[in-house]
Parts: sequence; structure tokens; C-alpha cells
Amino acid sequence: MSVSAFSFLTARTHLRVLIAKGAASCNKLCYSLTVRNPFTVSIFILSYERDASLTNTSLASNDPRYVDPTIDWVQCIAPEEVNCFHGPRSFCNHFLKGIISKDSTTAFHITMKPDFADKSSNYLAKTYNLPDFPALLQNFINAIPGNHSCLHGHLLRGWTKFRLQLQSRLHPSNLIPSQQVQAFPPLTEHPYGKCDAILVHYTPPSGIPSEFWSFSSNCTHSIYSATLVAQVHAIFSFSARGSTLPANLSDPLLYVQYFAFTATPSHHPNVAMYSVQHMFTDHPDGSRSRVGAIISLLDIIHAVELIPQYGVAANRNITSETCLKLYNTFS
Repeated sequence: MSVSAFSFLTARTHLRVLIAKGAASCNKLCYSLTVRNPFTVSIFILSYERDASLTNTSLASNDPRYVDPTIDWVQCIAPEEVNCFHGPRSFCNHFLKGIISKDSTTAFHITMKPDFADKSSNYLAKTYNLPDFPALLQNFINAIPGNHSCLHGHLLRGWTKFRLQLQSRLHPSNLIPSQQVQAFPPLTEHPYGKCDAILVHYTPPSGIPSEFWSFSSNCTHSIYSATLVAQVHAIFSFSARGSTLPANLSDPLLYVQYFAFTATPSHHPNVAMYSVQHMFTDHPDGSRSRVGAIISLLDIIHAVELIPQYGVAANRNITSETCLKLYNTFS
């Protein structure tokens, strides 16, 4: 049975068993995970049933190989369940032909053919419902050394997804399966878009008020000084047509909206997760909006899964396509 066959119905069956055992808090966490990723709830249920730690034991090896931390953990804890967690996708090495990060630890794969081409910045602003996109793009161009004013009206091309692949942190010669990051525009089936979250290298631009930076750095952990969680809303690049692009504008770009860190695992030891919330900016007319930015694809560190903090009760009408919009705080 493939992981796709491990459906929500199966997950709910397991949750009923947990509830029968008196695991009310476990049920709430399982629902949180199920909203974002049914695969994750499968892992959580297996960990709960076997009373097993989610910490992996990694074997040292100098020989390059492909590793899947999830499958390795299942193989150790419940080898008879391994077949339930194998997905249909084959393992690819994107380090061979992909876009490589500056530190050579991350590879990005994006298709040669874009999902749209030769569109203006106003087209993206309207299609993706990002009213600040044209101004942010203009500021991004102006911040690059040299005179690139000719790019202000340059047409754009874009994609709705890409894949990123990491090396093992413990054993860099080992490659981990790639992760897909999506950025679909608002449509009927996902009215707020379908936009995944990532962890990115972060340098506070001059346009973001200092209180946001101090809010994100008021804890002692080093993650606050140089990284932030962001939600990807658009993936694009300048069209290859026309004048030659500067080297630092040849790679794909992202429009993202930031989250601010509000707590470390030490603040909530019973959960042991970081907490984040939407980052907003206030306008003179009294309105407020999410803090957006244009960043390079190479600023990404890795993809993340955000679990909404539901409060006393979860809204069962909220789905994985709407929870990042309709809730404000996440773990």
C-alpha cells in the first residue's frame, strides 16, 4: 500500500482508537497534523502506538548514498510497516543539473518551461492578489548595485512550484529526497492560493520597521538573528527576452510574506516547537497588511510545515488550503 493509500479515513480510524485510550490531547495534535499533511499524521500515529522517540539514529558513512530519514526511522521502529510509507516518486539527484546554493548544500529544481511567460508585474499583482508586488519588485531592482532602471518594465515568467533537495546535516555525502514547494494563485478550489512555507536567510530591508526585527530577535537563540519563516506566494524570474540580465538577477525570485518568531521550544517544553505568527505592517489610513518581500530562490534554507495553534477548539471547516490564511499563530 502506498502512502497515498494511507488516507484520511485510515487516520481518523486510528484517532478514534487513541480517543478510546483517553488520549484527548493526542487527538487534537493529530487533527492539527492531518490538516496540513496526512503523511505526517501517519508517522505521529506510529510513534504513539509504538511509544517510540522520533529521534533518528544515523549511521556514519563516507560513501555517497540516498537517504530517507522517514523511511530509515520506520525501518528501525516497525519494519513491517515500511511498505505503507513508500510513495510513488522515484529518487532524483538534483545536485547534478539543478540550481545550487552558494554553500553547495541545497539544490533547486525548476522546470525549463514556465507556467506563464511574458507577463507584467501588474499581471502578477492581480492574478495572485498581491497589490504590493509591483512596488516591491521596483525596490528590489533599485537596491541592486548599478543602473538597472531598464528592468522596471521588463516582462516576467513564472512557475507554480519547484523542488528543493538537501544534503544530510550529519553526513553531507548523503542526499535526502527532494521536497516540493507550491505557490498557486487564488482559485475556486483554494480561494487564498496554495502556498507553502519555507525557512529563509533574512536581512531586514530598510522598508521594514525596526520593531519587526526587534520582535523577531528578542530571544537568545541564534535562529532569530539571521532566519525567518516565510510563505511563498509567487515564483518568477525576468524574461530571457530583451537585454542581458545581471548575474544576480538570472536566478528565479520569490514573493514571500514573513512570519515572526514568538517562542522557542524552551518556552513550551510540553510541545517543544517554535512558535510564529503573521508579520504585519500598519498603514497611515489605519489598515494593515502582511509584510511582503522579494527574495532570491537561493535564500531558501529548507521547507517547513506549520501547524495552526487552534486555541480552545479547532474550526473543522478550515482546510490545508485556508489554515495559513485564517489562523494567525503557528507551531
